[in-house]
Amino acid sequence: MKITYDKDADAMYIQFREGEFDRNEEPSPGIILDLDAADTVLGIEILDVSRRTALKDLFDINISMPVGAK
Repeated sequence: MKITYDKDADAMYIQFREGEFDRNEEPSPGIILDLDAADTVLGIEILDVSRRTALKDLFDINISMPVGAK
């Protein structure tokens, strides 16, 4: 997984996996899913991040995985 933040665009991108991009879906305004042809989510773009959360919180990221997850 790779997380990037573009300060000029005020956008965050969370890339879950590599793959061949097929299309976008926007399930909520400013939340954009990148999908492949099999509907697998490749990544999520979040627009207007500073309006959605305090920017200081972007640096406090915790990732937890269930036991046995790969």
